[in-house]
Amino acid sequence: MTIQNQRTFCVVFGTRPEYIKLAPLVYQLRKEEAVQLYLIHTKQHQDLGMETGAFFGIKPDAQLHITPSHRTSLNSLYRQIRKELENQFRAIDGPFEVIVQGDTLSAFTAAETANYLKIPVHHVEAGLRTHHIKEPWPEELFRVMLSRLSTLHFAPTETAKAHLIQEGIASSHIFVTGNTVTDAFEYMKMSFPDLFEKRDSIRSNENRLDKVNETLPKENKFEDSKRFLLTLHRRENRKHEQTKVGEAIKQYLNHHPMSHLTVIQHPNPASHHLIHILENEANVTVLPPQSYSDFLKLMSGMDLILSDSGGLQEEAPLLGIPIVVLRNQTERPELITTEYGSLAGTDPKQIQIAIERHINSGRLAPTPLFGDGKASLRIEQILLNSE
Repeated sequence: MTIQNQRTFCVVFGTRPEYIKLAPLVYQLRKEEAVQLYLIHTKQHQDLGMETGAFFGIKPDAQLHITPSHRTSLNSLYRQIRKELENQFRAIDGPFEVIVQGDTLSAFTAAETANYLKIPVHHVEAGLRTHHIKEPWPEELFRVMLSRLSTLHFAPTETAKAHLIQEGIASSHIFVTGNTVTDAFEYMKMSFPDLFEKRDSIRSNENRLDKVNETLPKENKFEDSKRFLLTLHRRENRKHEQTKVGEAIKQYLNHHPMSHLTVIQHPNPASHHLIHILENEANVTVLPPQSYSDFLKLMSGMDLILSDSGGLQEEAPLLGIPIVVLRNQTERPELITTEYGSLAGTDPKQIQIAIERHINSGRLAPTPLFGDGKASLRIEQILLNSE
């Protein structure tokens, strides 16, 4: 293939969060006549990734010829992505630059492959750190290595910038832009305002999203109930840790029978032990993986979120929903220093203390802790003004 234009950017997606967070930047770059975009989907998240891309109107120019499953090891998946990406990069004629986001295997492998071919790499959401290399694993490892492989670093916060400077990254190559997740959220609010209706409105709109209504308690319990959303998928939170989380939450629900918990089942069967602990409880509903829009709709009606997800730590404050982080470490310390989040790990006592703390304080005012919705515009301008 031959791409001829003033600037060419190859954007690599692999997972659903990458599609969500890179979509606003793709929108911005598409507006520029002097920019040629080439989009590659690694298929790390094959179905969820493509579904989310289609929702945002992003169709990859190329998909890698791999078929990952929950049985595919990281090493095997790395080798497949590495080989396929090198072929894709070599097929692009003329100079180009690679854009990656976050801390995924796809982002790291794309950056490493590009470096072998002497192609510049620009990292969106750079500088996040827990400073514990195995928590989360392997994401923390990927973040650190991505910073050594990147030319431009788009840090979401001043804290993230400080991490990069401490690691010897030149400050002239670091730009605090905010997090593009806020841009995506603002796009969703503007395009689909009904996704963010208040709790009472969700009850009245039974024809809009059956999956949401399945999580509602019986009508005579609705006003008195508290509603929780639970997701758990990190590799460090496997069977033993899932047992602790499940038993802690089950105990809370038994003492508060008017409360209702919705659990989102992760595609990886290694995360299903938690489901087995909770699924037979009367006030628990288990749902399959949700589309991005359905998930936002579901989340907007909750009183509290419990999760080990990084993205939910950013999205929950945008809805004014407190979140209990089921991890020992977080790369988003800005959350924990506010009333919007608590770091509970998987310790049953700490989980229950955190639940009580946030339920007593109630819903909060929505706040953009990690950006003002203009990150993509800033990144675009920096990219186009860079040499």
